[in-house]
Amino acid sequence: MRGALGPYLNVAQGAIATFQGIGASLSGLAAGIIVDRFGYGAAFTAASAIATVALAALALAMPETAREGVGETLSTTDGTELRRARRRSS
Repeated sequence: MRGALGPYLNVAQGAIATFQGIGASLSGLAAGIIVDRFGYGAAFTAASAIATVALAALALAMPETAREGVGETLSTTDGTELRRARRRSS
């Protein structure tokens, strides 16, 4: 699959899958070590702290994908407004 996505898309997908696999295997090892030394509470606390840091990094690094001014604003009966995207006609 070449073109706008570049010739190395399959390499990038393979690298991402490799890092996900390494992370999945190391997370079990790390959790086991934490449980053995500090108990289950510490393992869940460490996992939630790592997940919170990952979520914050995602929220800060992910660009906004919604375009301003696209769609229409709908008013509800309680006074709040909802935005509905317009359907694209093909």
